[in-house]
Amino acid sequence: QPEEMSVEYVEITSGDLLGKISVTEAELKQFYDEQKDQFGVGEERRTRHILIAADKAKDPTGDKGLARAQELLARLKKGESFDELAKKNSEDPGSASSGGDLGFLSHDQMDKAFAEAAFVLKKGEVSAPVKTSYGYHVIKVEDIRAGSQKSFEQVRGDIELRLKNKKADTMFFERSETLATTAYEKPDSLQPAADLLGLKIQTTGFFGKRGGPGIASNPKVAAAAFKEDVLKKGLNSEPVEFGPNHIVVMRMKEHKPEA
Repeated sequence: QPEEMSVEYVEITSGDLLGKISVTEAELKQFYDEQKDQFGVGEERRTRHILIAADKAKDPTGDKGLARAQELLARLKKGESFDELAKKNSEDPGSASSGGDLGFLSHDQMDKAFAEAAFVLKKGEVSAPVKTSYGYHVIKVEDIRAGSQKSFEQVRGDIELRLKNKKADTMFFERSETLATTAYEKPDSLQPAADLLGLKIQTTGFFGKRGGPGIASNPKVAAAAFKEDVLKKGLNSEPVEFGPNHIVVMRMKEHKPEA
């Protein structure tokens, strides 16, 4: 018969705390007002571009690239097709074959300089040459899609869950600290910690060093239970992280030696 023991334990989980947490309407609305960007889609623009790629070896100053972009811009102003000029001249392999079409993109999805130019153009307008790390771009705005914003009522449930989870995480941390401190300062019993935090003392069946049913199925629990402080001195264990936001403190209830 291998060595076995049973333990009594208390545990804290953030999931158990959710039911004890409430949030006010004012907190919900404050979060919505401060985080409105999370609940909306910004304005998007469908653009085309002609790229004259940067070439530091052949054009270290970029002057040739700028001159080429200006030449193409002049041809556009004379009425040549943007689509055809992009197909024949753009050095962007991803969009040249489609006439430089980049589809709808938000401000954040574009290169900063590219976005600053594209988002001041009106539909159908063409930019002056814009320099980015890729080279010089001539940009045309084909279409503009206005942004949309979800109402407070539409996202109220999501905000409430986020705030409750945040408060539960904070409460879990505070209660875990209290549990660890109390179990250490009063190491001969779990009752003081249970009374202070309103926790129920639970018990396991017998298990060996390889673990067993219930919480003993976690290798960390079995390892902590058979440490000298718990097994031989009869003290409370150190807190054991059973999982994400789940902590357990135990003490030996009964011991069966190897026989």
